[in-house]
Amino acid sequence: TNDKLIPVAGALKYKSLMDQASRRCDLHLYKDQGHGFFNQAKFHETLIETDLFLEYLGYLQGKPSLKPNP
Repeated sequence: TNDKLIPVAGALKYKSLMDQASRRCDLHLYKDQGHGFFNQAKFHETLIETDLFLEYLGYLQGKPSLKPNP
């Protein structure tokens, strides 16, 4: 929610447009995180969400085996 490159308002607008077009768009907001935060603090969590999305699209099979960091 602290991304200075892609403001939350822009991401919310994009999600809204995708919803209106009946297209799946998963938006996960992480409190106080800036752009690229997933390379550090939330890497595993973001990777799991990506895995779930790709599985939904049929690019991967099965649920993620990776678990979030404790």
